[in-house]
Formats: sequence, structure tokens, C-alpha cells
Amino acid sequence: MKKQVFASSILLLVSVIWGLAFVFQDIAIKYISSFTISAIRFLFASIALAPVVIYRHCHKKKDDKEEGNNKNNFFSKDLLVGGLICGLMLCAGGVLQQYGLVYHTVGKTGFITTSYILIIPIISLFFKKYSSWNTYLAVVIAMCGVYLLCTDGGLSFEWSDSILFGSAFSYAIQIMCVNYLVNEKHLDPVDLSLVQLIYSSIISGIIALFVDKGQVTWEGVLNATPSLLYIGVISAAIGYTLQNVTQKYIPETIAGLIMSLESVFSLIFGVFVLKQEMHTAELIGCIIIFSAVVLAQLPLNEWIKVHKENKVFTKSEVKEK
Repeated sequence: MKKQVFASSILLLVSVIWGLAFVFQDIAIKYISSFTISAIRFLFASIALAPVVIYRHCHKKKDDKEEGNNKNNFFSKDLLVGGLICGLMLCAGGVLQQYGLVYHTVGKTGFITTSYILIIPIISLFFKKYSSWNTYLAVVIAMCGVYLLCTDGGLSFEWSDSILFGSAFSYAIQIMCVNYLVNEKHLDPVDLSLVQLIYSSIISGIIALFVDKGQVTWEGVLNATPSLLYIGVISAAIGYTLQNVTQKYIPETIAGLIMSLESVFSLIFGVFVLKQEMHTAELIGCIIIFSAVVLAQLPLNEWIKVHKENKVFTKSEVKEK
């Protein structure tokens, strides 16, 4: 339980990092196109994380030699294939979200993207993975909060919204894949993070060569570089690595709920950084989402079970007397 609380706190920090990333993504899209942003972002992230992985493996190799174990699992099939799937979903989610910012406001983009908190438990049901009743209730409550937060009480859907729903679906699959790989396949979460980032950079880069050809200038890249450094090194390298590590201790549905707080922090940073206004509906939305995340964390089933056991024990005492 202590590990889950600590991991939840770390994931909350990740939500803060991703909330601020919305601001930098909105800035970067003004200078260069989506696939180029994704390619450079994940390239920066891979370069930043690679020394950490190399350092860890050098020490691990040294310890393995002392123990007489020469097995190296970095190039295992599970890691390379699993990293490819996660990388594909991460690339798709990021690129579609960037495209969404072209057609929609930050608020609407945040609302529809965050719908992955509904998609995860629905997909999980098909795999017979069930969560507690209060988690499902928290998901519904959180979506109501996200609606108020990101739409100010009004929302109209257009054909282009399918882009953002595609982003939400991609992120949902990525979260579920990470959960499976680190918990069922016991892959190292830091190694998995690097592999998925490398794949994401390569895939985005190849597509950018064809789609963004002639649309990107060096001047645009230079102007976007400060934003790219943040969403690459801080948001992607640090954020996604911490996500992978914490998912060893947190169920995927609850992890999705905590990460949905990025929509709250994106609004807060919008107010303080971009000088945007916060309306009453948005403030209420923030409170609702936070309350939903707290509700999902509470071990209500255990409390009910203990309460019933105490009740039975008390009745048996009375009968004896």
C-alpha cells in the first residue's frame, strides 16, 4: 500500500509535467508541423535517456560478472516487440494530439484526449480484468469533471474530433501495454521507455520526410527548440520513464485516472503562463477530477470487509454473554 501511495505521488508529478507540456506543444505547432515535432521530440528524449540506460547496464553487467551471470536481456524479443507496440501507440497518440491542436482549442483537445480514462476500463473488461466499483464510479465522475474543465459547459462535436479520439485510443493502448510488459513480462521499465522512444522517433521521422517535406525551415526548428527540449527531455524522457516505473505498483485504470489530472494542470499553467482566465465551471471541474482520483485510491472494499467482520465478531460476543 505504501508503494502504491508513493507511486501515485510520482505519477501526480508526471501529470504536472504533462500539463505544462500542453503549453509548449501549442507554441511549437506555430513553427513546425506535427510529425516533425514528434520526430525531434522523441529524438531529444532518446538522447537524454540513453546515457542513463547505458550506465545502468554497465553496472548491471559488472554485478552479473561477479555473480557468474552473463545473461543480457536488453535485446530480448519481448523488449524489442513490446517496445515497438508502445512506440507506435506513443507516436500515434502524440501526433494526433498535435494535429488536434491545429483544429481545436487546448481545452477541447485536453477533454477528448483525456477520454482514455474511459477507454481503459472498457477494453480491460474484454480481457476479464476488473476494477473495484469505486474505481468505475471515479472514472465516470472524472469525465464529468474533465467536461466542465475543458469545455466550460459547452461542447460541439465535429468530424475532426475523430483525430483526438484516435489519440485517446492510442494512449489507452500504450498505458495498457506498459502495464502488461512491466508486470506480466517483467521488463525493465527504464529500458522499455528508451526502446519505445527510439521507435517513436524513427517512425515519426520517416513519416515526416514524406508528409512535412518542404514545410519545415531551420528558422522554424530553432524557434521551436526551447519548447521541443521541454516536451522531449522533461515531458517524454522523464515523464514516460516515470510512468513506466510507477505502473509496476498501480493498476492501469487508476494510473489513467491520475494521469488525467494533466488536464487540470494544463488549465492552471494556461492561467499563469498564458494569462488565460479560469471560469467557475473550470474550477468546479478541477475539484471534481481531484475528488475522483482520491475516490479511486480509497480501499473501500477492504474497509467494508473489515466493518462486516467486526460486526460479525461483535454479534458473536453478545451471544456468548
